[in-house]
Amino acid sequence: MKGARLLRGALPSLLAATFLARGAEGQQPRLADTLPAGALVPVRFVHGIVSGRDGVGTRVMLQSMASLNRDSCVMLSPFRPVYARLVESRGGGFFGEGGELALQTDSVRRRSGVMLPVSAVLDTLEWRANISIDDGVAKDKRRKTTHSAELPAATAGGLVIATGGLAVVPIAIAGGVSLVWKGKAVTIKGGELAALRLAAPFIVPSVSTCRSLDSAGVQALQRILSSLPPFAARTTDKSGQVPGDQINFVLLGSQGQIDSAFAAADWLPRVANTLKNEVTGATDVVLDKSSSKVAFSNAYYAGRVEDLAFERPGPTARERHHIRLWSIDSARTTWVGAADEDIGLKVDLKQLPTHRVSPDIDDERDILSGDLEAGGCAVFIGYVSPKGAITSGVNSWGQQIRSDGRAAVLKMGCGALNDLTR
Repeated sequence: MKGARLLRGALPSLLAATFLARGAEGQQPRLADTLPAGALVPVRFVHGIVSGRDGVGTRVMLQSMASLNRDSCVMLSPFRPVYARLVESRGGGFFGEGGELALQTDSVRRRSGVMLPVSAVLDTLEWRANISIDDGVAKDKRRKTTHSAELPAATAGGLVIATGGLAVVPIAIAGGVSLVWKGKAVTIKGGELAALRLAAPFIVPSVSTCRSLDSAGVQALQRILSSLPPFAARTTDKSGQVPGDQINFVLLGSQGQIDSAFAAADWLPRVANTLKNEVTGATDVVLDKSSSKVAFSNAYYAGRVEDLAFERPGPTARERHHIRLWSIDSARTTWVGAADEDIGLKVDLKQLPTHRVSPDIDDERDILSGDLEAGGCAVFIGYVSPKGAITSGVNSWGQQIRSDGRAAVLKMGCGALNDLTR
């Protein structure tokens, strides 16, 4: 997950580089501001793409994941559509040659009918354990060896057998058949985070009016935060005695609004905890296979198993973002959640194999907050610090937790921001 950590660092780099060269007092207002070439711009992919399957010229839509600000003015809002096209796309080749993919952006939509030119290439991908990126070209770096089977040449009949679903392609050779592994395509998932590197300066014309939340909006946010009911800071194991994950979310809205917000953010509902799913999921995790059907282990809050759970799968069953949610009021409109990122396999002789969880739960909080807002059906309200929250410790599985102790509060609903100031 080194790529994900690099990506998370792109956001402060972008904000630090944004419009810091303001004119001195008394100078004329700027007509435009410029983000220099080489600056990193955090984005997310709206749709998935696969090298070889999606050809050169295919249009790609992304979303910006940060606002561009000068003083208190929002020059360019976050979650703006960024348009790009594939300029290189090749599937995996024989003898383990990995696929390649490159894209080039051309514009970002500032608002309806107003497009700004932007030239950028791919710099970092969230899931990049098996992908290298050099000069904007992403390449699958998994290499497969060539194996030979001593079979009669007549068995293959001189044919080259290849279908879209085969990874192993038998090729007739003198005295036998060579099993040549085909390389993997570069796959970028819908909802995956990334960073673009500007290939040329990005010029943003100044706005005539400053966009910021007015005093009524600020007061509305403060009222929401102050009216939240108290809640415990930790989940537990089934016995209720061993502290588990830390609560790092409060979501406000109905179950239907929550379902819609996660769907819009490209997160999936949990798979049912059936015996078949548990066995299949555990096998996929151990074998490091690609899967989006890995069951959740149960967690408990106030003696109850989670009411809802969602995930954004990674490239294999060992990696994913996920959250468990519990309603804490009779109206089922206030929910607390524990979000974690699975980053690998944890094997312990004292317990069954399980996911290895990233200790940096604040990173997961920030990623999910951004995903929900980018989906357009949630708005960030602020942070609260529940009583009993920890800054370091372990969960019920003995895995480390690091945090600033805050939970993010988001209001669910498409158009939720407009509702705040009515």
